[in-house]
Amino acid sequence: MDAKAIVSGIDLEALDTTGAEAELRADYAQATDINDNPFPITVSDDELKQHAVNKILAETLWAGLEERGHKMWPGHEVSLAGQTTNCS
Repeated sequence: MDAKAIVSGIDLEALDTTGAEAELRADYAQATDINDNPFPITVSDDELKQHAVNKILAETLWAGLEERGHKMWPGHEVSLAGQTTNCS
């Protein structure tokens, strides 16, 4: 229930994703293939925004659970899944 409380307490409309978007854009530009050759990841602006929101939600969830004393171990994991619409 703590995970649900943490995530449901996040205001998605007010969420500032600019920092996460910049970080992801830089990471995607530096991506490499299995042989360590440059292989940048290309996504639309909407997809980048979606990835940034997911990143922020996940980081907020894990930090919130840790603050509440939760530890992850086999059989006691938490997963985060999302559903999006209108992602071009």
